[in-house]
Amino acid sequence: MDDPAESPPASKRHQQRSPSYPAITLLEAIERTMVLYKNEGRNTAPVDAVVAHWGYGAKSSGGKLVLAALRRYGLIEDEKRGSHTQVRLSRLALDIILGEDGPKKAEAIRSAARAPTINR
Repeated sequence: MDDPAESPPASKRHQQRSPSYPAITLLEAIERTMVLYKNEGRNTAPVDAVVAHWGYGAKSSGGKLVLAALRRYGLIEDEKRGSHTQVRLSRLALDIILGEDGPKKAEAIRSAARAPTINR
């Protein structure tokens, strides 16, 4: 049996973090993608404009959490333009919000639900 005196103190042990969970549900994320599509279509848009469509300020932590959740679900993609980041809807998001009800749309929703690391 291991001697407790030989094990490193708790502060010295490497603790692995569990994966973070998206701040909003998939249903809420899909609703946010619909708002983004209504305002920006398939175009890229500055992050500040995107979060403003959802009622958040440019530096709002709530807006940042929603953006992070949409990234985790695979619903938006980042595009770097110099020092600025712009986002656009992913193909997966377009399949969900524009697709007709049926197996292809259902599979796209399942893919988005499985995308966050914690859900795998």
